Amino acid sequence: MTESEYSPVSPEPEAAPRLTAELDFLPFFNLAFQQNDVPAVRELKLTNQSAQPLAGLVCTFTSSPEMILPKTIHAEEIAPGETLALHDLGIELNFDYLTSLSEAVKGKLKLEVFWNGQTLHSQEYDITAFAADQWTGLAVIPELLAAFVTPNLDMISELQARTSEELRKATGDASIDGYRSGDRK
Repeated sequence: MTESEYSPVSPEPEAAPRLTAELDFLPFFNLAFQQNDVPAVRELKLTNQSAQPLAGLVCTFTSSPEMILPKTIHAEEIAPGETLALHDLGIELNFDYLTSLSEAVKGKLKLEVFWNGQTLHSQEYDITAFAADQWTGLAVIPELLAAFVTPNLDMISELQARTSEELRKATGDASIDGYRSGDRK
């Protein structure tokens, strides 16, 4: 008998399947995004780079701090070499967190993909949450500038009252009628 016949041979552990993930997400946001139902994650693409089909994938989304509400998504089977694109994931911005901000805060969005108890993919992405009164600029959804028009603030009512009083003193008329009076001055 040879030496190899006497030595116990352990089977090679099966390699974990290879999976890649591509995430289309908001890198920065504020309360206006949440109030206008702008999705935090627009698309997740999962590509099976292994030789076996992958079924029963579990994808978890978390953030630190909790700018985005945690979410778990179950993905259908992905054949070898195929890509599955997932849309309308229902991943929401955290209202309570966003309303508490007085300045911008940097954080991380974490995506983990599990299969049969194994972690196939884990990645963190940089995100920034801005305070409710901070505009995120022209790079992402510039139309949200209109969300900063706040005519119902108490400060606006106070300013109108003071302006009206100053008009009364100066002209004898406290009306704030703009161009309706016909006088552009």
